[in-house]
Amino acid sequence: MPGAIVLQVLGTSDVRVDGEPGQRQIEGLTLADVQDYFEILRQELLEDLDRVDFPLIRTAFQHLKVSPEFVVLLTDQRGRFTDQQILGEGCREIISSDGHWWQEILQAWCKRQGIGCHCIRFAVPPEAGSGVADWEAMAERMTQLLGQMIRNNEVHLHPDGPVLSFESLFIQHSSGTPALSSALYLWGIEQKLANKNIKFLYLSRPDEQVHQHDGSHWQWRLKVPQIQQLLAVQDFAGILQLVRGNVPSSIEKDIRRLDRAVSFNLRESHSGLSPEEEVLERIAIACWSEKGFRERGQWMHWMLRIAGAFELVLKHLIVHQGEGSFSWQREPNNRCVNLYHRQGDDVQVVVAKITAIADGLQQGRFNGRRNHQEFTYTFQPVPAQERRRLSQFQQFYCGQPGWVLSQSTQIPFADIRNNLYHSLQGDAIDQVLDQKTQSLGSVAHQEHPAQVAIGHLWFLIELAGIRDRVQERVSHYQGLVEWVREQL
Repeated sequence: MPGAIVLQVLGTSDVRVDGEPGQRQIEGLTLADVQDYFEILRQELLEDLDRVDFPLIRTAFQHLKVSPEFVVLLTDQRGRFTDQQILGEGCREIISSDGHWWQEILQAWCKRQGIGCHCIRFAVPPEAGSGVADWEAMAERMTQLLGQMIRNNEVHLHPDGPVLSFESLFIQHSSGTPALSSALYLWGIEQKLANKNIKFLYLSRPDEQVHQHDGSHWQWRLKVPQIQQLLAVQDFAGILQLVRGNVPSSIEKDIRRLDRAVSFNLRESHSGLSPEEEVLERIAIACWSEKGFRERGQWMHWMLRIAGAFELVLKHLIVHQGEGSFSWQREPNNRCVNLYHRQGDDVQVVVAKITAIADGLQQGRFNGRRNHQEFTYTFQPVPAQERRRLSQFQQFYCGQPGWVLSQSTQIPFADIRNNLYHSLQGDAIDQVLDQKTQSLGSVAHQEHPAQVAIGHLWFLIELAGIRDRVQERVSHYQGLVEWVREQL
């Protein structure tokens, strides 16, 4: 198996005959004339290869210590003459610039030099208005050809022809027109972004010095727009894959923190939090991260974190109203935080249905269990200015009409949560909310059901006396995302 393959276009500057550019041998001739003349020239040069040199191929071969084989793309624009009327000097320039004329001479010269060489015809489609100078057409044609030809560290020279295996692929991008060399270079960068073993060679003129590089700058610049898009949808795990090795470790660390936070994994970065602080952190993360799921219409993921936030806030409302009777405490195994009730010197975990707590806010009391015994807790009166909002919340959460998703779909939010959690029934909510997004034009529209739910959540947060603390943590995560964005 060859250690490396060099892939390049055969440019007019890469052919020398009698010390002069090979193009001069055939320039100024029509297609019919050059076909006749080149047949004679081909025979002469095959019999006297000392007259011929391919300096860029020779220099690249001498530079690499792994005895590479060359796969050379030879342009062929003859198809343009059957579909387009190209006359005068433009016609003659196109004819003389093609590489396919030199195939046999190149192969014979390489064989004499001990260089493995395989030629591929790069047929330029007639619809390419500017031929090998057509940037868009050359990029499309190059991508199509190389996608068919190079797969899984193998070069398939022809559909039924030999296959070359390689460990490293060098892209030599200093020959050919700017459109061709750029198309080849960008294809190589694309492969590098896919973690393929691609390296680059550039030969400067006039001394033909070889510059080997890995294209790292442009790889990174092409990653940045992807990273910005992933930041917008909070795909921090994807961002980590793209930035690894390209940014300081401190930035990687912050991205990793964001990735764990968006999954509510607080064990490593928030190990010193008290039970109450941990609950507030989880509520804040839900309020910060929900927007990304809402904007990309991932409604089941959005629902589960918003439903969890409602439950934690409702329980914290009890802590807030209980004036010391209730508190957050960590379970003995240190794995989770629960709501506890103190009665005298006896402290026991509270078991209560969330809907019972929500209903109890309006009724002034709720029923729960502590130490397997039922008890009734009486709420403090809700301030008069909040009673209308509280009534609207209860209708939305566990009453009637419930969460108004559409004119025909109205269901208590708690029931939808149960359907999603217990039955994974996300179909109906996806369809209805997507239709609502389309009709209103934005998930942030004040009448969008998701925005309505967020409004109820923030009302409840304020009623529980934790708005400022939650907002502070939400702003912290928003600022951290913005800081990462600026560093990239």
